[in-house]
Amino acid sequence: LIATLCFLRGIKRKSFYILLSCVFFGLSFYAYHSPRLTSPLLLLGLLAIFRGKTLHIKKTVLYGLLLFILIITPITIDFISKPIAETRIGGISIFTRQDTSIPLTPLYFIRLMPMLIGNYLNQFNPYFLFFDTSTMRYFNVRFNGLLYYWELPVIAVGVYVLYQSKQKEKYLVLWWILISVLPGSLTQGNPNAGRIFMLAPM
Repeated sequence: LIATLCFLRGIKRKSFYILLSCVFFGLSFYAYHSPRLTSPLLLLGLLAIFRGKTLHIKKTVLYGLLLFILIITPITIDFISKPIAETRIGGISIFTRQDTSIPLTPLYFIRLMPMLIGNYLNQFNPYFLFFDTSTMRYFNVRFNGLLYYWELPVIAVGVYVLYQSKQKEKYLVLWWILISVLPGSLTQGNPNAGRIFMLAPM
């Protein structure tokens, strides 16, 4: 959130905030596993959506991206230096083979596509979002969803306002929502509230 707010401030000719934004995007890698996927995607989305507004600060954006790469380098080196089986993603990924006799071919990944799509859509299930999370592995409260009932009409109004809006910010909101559930889609034990916490602000 801070990184995004800094970026939006930075494109209004306050380029220092672009550097600050990239610092916070980089630091998010050290906060939890999910941002290691969502933060780069969100940063790329911001650069694509507001590309016209970043033209006058191209050098600052480039320095910011270099700063981002510099900050994530230690954790990236640590990740790639370990065997995949010893990493967190190796233990929970839907792409991890339970039966190692199955060859790692394109067909293997194609067969996983229905599971991937099902996992993705399952995280938008209104039952978990608003009514009952008791079957979730973590953060489970009986007869309570991840969101409150009274938020339903507010969300409906938000969807309508987004649909009517002609501002570029609406694409940021949509992009944010689409990528926020990716970590949960790629992992076992779906749905998992901790892996889709990035959805909550939007």
